Amino acid sequence: MKKQTKATKKSRSVKKPVKAKKPSKKAASKKTQPNQENCVTVHLLSAATGILANQVIYSAMAQFPHLSTKVVTHTFVESKEEIESILKKAKGKNVWVFQALLDPEMTELVGKLCDKRSIPHYSLTNNVIRFIADNAKMEPVYEPADRIDEEYFRRLDTLEFTLQHDDSRRLETVGEADIILVGLSRVSKTPTSIVLGELGFKVANVSITLDSGIPEEIKSSYKNKTVALTIQPKRLHEIRSRRMAINKFDKAIHKTSPGDFRYTDLKSIIREVMVAEKLYRDRKFKIVDITDQPVEATVVRILESLKLARPGA
Repeated sequence: MKKQTKATKKSRSVKKPVKAKKPSKKAASKKTQPNQENCVTVHLLSAATGILANQVIYSAMAQFPHLSTKVVTHTFVESKEEIESILKKAKGKNVWVFQALLDPEMTELVGKLCDKRSIPHYSLTNNVIRFIADNAKMEPVYEPADRIDEEYFRRLDTLEFTLQHDDSRRLETVGEADIILVGLSRVSKTPTSIVLGELGFKVANVSITLDSGIPEEIKSSYKNKTVALTIQPKRLHEIRSRRMAINKFDKAIHKTSPGDFRYTDLKSIIREVMVAEKLYRDRKFKIVDITDQPVEATVVRILESLKLARPGA
């Protein structure tokens, strides 16, 4: 018995060092090195809000999924002193500079300072502005596009209308909308409406259920401006379940009405989607499937289906 005990201990003592074996420094460096090399800090210098410039950068960076990017945005850059101060702080091995400045002198200064510090840099605006100027035979005014004018206030009005007509609110004035979105719960009606509202469209979004159907306020004469949003049942089930778990509603509901909650039941959702899509077809609504689509893609498909262009475009 003593020999068996010793053998057992010995076998354990042999295995233990193998488990605790640490990787060599060379192996560790091979693992961490690529991550360090593929991490870039981007400093964006913008003459205005930098929102559009950020979208351009993130869209471009999305083409490089193995590149980790941190974007530091410097907005309303208006002086050479600001530029010098920003670029002094732009330190590190993998630092890039993007600029969306309009003043040629400031753009040139950024280029000179970056070259002096061996920082890669790129102008998001100069090439475009120069191209337009050369071909239109005009000189640019070099003013930020983010200004308060009639178009700005018009967009505020459309956004206010859209927020007031969210989730079946104010159905009595739904006819004033440029676009009416209908759909089941959790098919991205609200975020899609907001993006359309920011583009200058008055949008009303209307929720439907199997019990209520399509509200009578959505008249047949509105079919040419109505779009129904749909989604694959399995994806809708995932979205609803995650939403319920985040809000911690799932446990409370199953306690009060276990087995009798159709909202997140997959079979019920399949039926719900099928019935809803039949309603849309019967009413001759345009149908857009949002499954795994970003909101921006959904917006484009809605405008295409209704043959609408962005106001002012």
